Amino acid sequence: MVWIWMTLILVSCMHVDQVDTSNLSLPVVELFTSEGCSSCPPADLVLKELVENKSAICLSFHVDYWDRLGWKDPFSQAAFSERQREYSTHFKESSVYTPQMIVNGQNVFVGSNRNALKSALAAKYKDAPVLLEGIKLSKIGKITKIEVPVPLSYEGQNLCLATCIASASTSVKRGENNGKLLKHVQIVSDLQILKIGNEEKYTFESMPSDPASNWVVFIQNAGSMHIVAANFVAGSNN
Repeated sequence: MVWIWMTLILVSCMHVDQVDTSNLSLPVVELFTSEGCSSCPPADLVLKELVENKSAICLSFHVDYWDRLGWKDPFSQAAFSERQREYSTHFKESSVYTPQMIVNGQNVFVGSNRNALKSALAAKYKDAPVLLEGIKLSKIGKITKIEVPVPLSYEGQNLCLATCIASASTSVKRGENNGKLLKHVQIVSDLQILKIGNEEKYTFESMPSDPASNWVVFIQNAGSMHIVAANFVAGSNN
C-alpha cells in the first residue's frame, strides 16, 4: 500500500482563536515501533519531525515481538508490547502491528500515515490533555526525583512517568533493516504507573541510563485510555 505523503498542516488560526489553550498541553503522540520492522523507519522519521517542530509530546515505545525475527532491538521491552496490546484490546483490533501511532490515547493509525496524523492533530483541542503544572525535579547522586502535584479530581486514574532517551542511533546488522543506520527520538527506557488516590502530590524516582534523558508525565484514564493531562520535563543536559 502506498501512503500519500503531505506536508503536516496544523490547525488554522481561526480555529485556534476560538479556543482557550492557555491551560492545555501539546498532544501526546505514542509510536509503537521496532528496529526489526522494515516499515518502521518512515514512522520514526515522522516522530522526529514532530519533536523538531515541537508539535507534540512524543513517546517511542520499542516492542519486543519482532526480536525473534532476525534482529533484537536494543530498546525493546516486553512491557511496551503489553501496553500496545492493551490499546489493541480497547480499540477491538484483531492484532498488534508496527508502526502504530496513537494520539492522546484516542486516535489510532499506521505510524507513517501523515494524513491520519494531520487529522488527529487538527482535532487536538477536542481531546487535548490539560497541562500538568508545578512539576519539580531534584537529583541525589544518580537518582532523579520527580514530584508531581495532582488535583484530587483525577482520583482513580493512572499517573504515568516515561523516562526517555532524547535521541540514539543503531547500525542494524541483521533482519529486515540489515545494513541500515536507524535514528530514533524520545525512546522510552522506563515507564512507571501509579494509581491516583486521595493524595495531592506524588513522587517518582528515576535512574536514567542516558545522561541526555528527559521525562514525560501524563495522566491516563484506565477505562477510556484517554490521556487527560500531560507535560514534558527536560533533563539537566537538554
